[in-house]
Amino acid sequence: MSGLLQKQDDTSKLIERKGDIKPKNTFSRNSLFSADEPTTKKKSISKEKQTTLRVSETVSLDIKSLMLLTDTSNANEMLTILLDHYQTDLSVEEIAEFKQIKKILGKNK
Repeated sequence: MSGLLQKQDDTSKLIERKGDIKPKNTFSRNSLFSADEPTTKKKSISKEKQTTLRVSETVSLDIKSLMLLTDTSNANEMLTILLDHYQTDLSVEEIAEFKQIKKILGKNK
């Protein structure tokens, strides 16, 4: 008990450091945020909100086949091409109606 009340030497418990400790690997801000491989310019993809569209397997295969034929990178580009092509065949009244319906459906979301 008497040992508990006595003040002990705190210097024996300290850890002694032997020189500076350096990490094995060091990183700079530039090396972390830059790619090592050359970057290629990609088509600008709009930052629009995405949604899911359910289609049958045959339609999905058709879209994928058309994507390979037209060398498009995703289904969005392929469908945009198909819609643009379809809209060219519409009459002026049908185009106006299409835009009106699209505007109404866009407001509902």
